Amino acid sequence: MGLVLVTVAGLYFFQGSEEFEEATYTLPATQLSIDPARIVRVDITRPGGFVRLERLRGEWKLTEPVFASIDQDRLRDLQQGLAGFRLIGLVSTNPRKQRVLEVDEQGTGLVLVSDDGRSLSLVVGKAAPTRGNAFIRPALSDTVYLAHGLTPGIINREVIDWRQRSVFRLTPEAVRGLIITSGAGRYVLEKRDLTWASKRGPVPAELMTATLNTLTGLQARAFIDTALMIKNRPRFEVDVDAERPVRLELYSLGAADTNYLLKTSLSSAIVVVPPALARGLERIVADIAPPAPPPVVRTVTPLPQKSPVVRTVTPPPQQSPAVVPGRVSPAPSADNRAPVPDRRPSVTDRRTPGSAQPAPRKPSARRPDAVTRQLEDNGNLTVHVVKHGESIISIARKYGVAVDQLKQWNGLQGDNVVPGMEMYVFVKPVR
Repeated sequence: MGLVLVTVAGLYFFQGSEEFEEATYTLPATQLSIDPARIVRVDITRPGGFVRLERLRGEWKLTEPVFASIDQDRLRDLQQGLAGFRLIGLVSTNPRKQRVLEVDEQGTGLVLVSDDGRSLSLVVGKAAPTRGNAFIRPALSDTVYLAHGLTPGIINREVIDWRQRSVFRLTPEAVRGLIITSGAGRYVLEKRDLTWASKRGPVPAELMTATLNTLTGLQARAFIDTALMIKNRPRFEVDVDAERPVRLELYSLGAADTNYLLKTSLSSAIVVVPPALARGLERIVADIAPPAPPPVVRTVTPLPQKSPVVRTVTPPPQQSPAVVPGRVSPAPSADNRAPVPDRRPSVTDRRTPGSAQPAPRKPSARRPDAVTRQLEDNGNLTVHVVKHGESIISIARKYGVAVDQLKQWNGLQGDNVVPGMEMYVFVKPVR
């Protein structure tokens, strides 16, 4: 029984368990060495994709699957990992253990090409329990090593993680001026010592500080590398006055998506950015924009109703003979009688409610009533609050009015409207 136990223990020792720790056997006879200064290309193959980094004219670039600048923090981590790479010891030569250590097809293929054309192919497996170590296998070998420097956290990154996501390489203090163009107008802001001002006066420091921090720290959420033609006008155009002038164009994606498309003069790529910058620009424009003229309110006074015409028949008064003081008038005789008054009634221009009335005179078609025409032109007043994604064309179409009429009612010179703006619309009643 004792002999059997010793034999089983020996087999377990030489075969190893399914889960490895950092315990190694003997150091390998052949050391794998890397000279980071001579590396000119790095190919990284993962189950999820392929990435190629190349040093071109002394500057590292991402060349596959797209050509773009490399994030400097990610590049620094890779260079430090290459510089600190060293083998700690041999772990296993058993091919069945490669899956446990993730150095089989689950691992990450790493090809390092030097300036003399030589290459080194490795498979980087899972990270070891101690910080900075991982299991590594040469691509054409079954030997698995415990190595320091190259870990999955350094090389297992998505393409977007390798790309330079920072839009600018400047600080808020480096910005000397801004020119903001939007539908509301064009506004020039200048930095004067420690304050910012426009033509209307100083701009609140908290507004400028927050917007400049957002601008200089802008990070891309996604990249659009395919050809894209944007037909809409930009929501904001910003000219940044710095050591290297930059022009920005922000395009709204619509009410369903709060993100914005950003084009810059620094690159031909279009990136997707969060809405923080657009909100900051909106606050600045709202603070420095001149107040909008009050809307023109037309008051229509209805015509007074005409009272019915009444015709009254009044008989003439009975005339009595005139009496002169001191004189006696002779009594009327048969031959000298007072003239008989005309008993036909005197008719004035009045009508009783029950009497017949002449037909009213019809208005001429060539001269319509002015007040009636004004009521029909205006209609009922409606206040519309502009929502995100709406345009002056969509608002006019919604109420069935002309764009020019909508601009005239609200005193607008251009076609741009801002969310939250109140617009006056005169809607004709349905007859």
